[in-house]
Amino acid sequence: MNPILNQVGTVFIPVSNIEEARKWYCDILGLSADGEILFGHLYIVPMNGTEIEHNHWFNFKDPDGNYLMVCKC
Repeated sequence: MNPILNQVGTVFIPVSNIEEARKWYCDILGLSADGEILFGHLYIVPMNGTEIEHNHWFNFKDPDGNYLMVCKC
């Protein structure tokens, strides 16, 4: 048995302002931004999957300069 599972459950993205980042990410994902910020620095964005088809993918950059790629492998 391997000590590390071959799966990702959560991704943490460092941001400079959690309230602004929550609003920005929720806006682009079409989600309500009224969820609770935990411990003053964590916000959990509920995700169900990528809804990407035919091996398409895209990159984007958030206001803090973090680059993210959305794809389905």
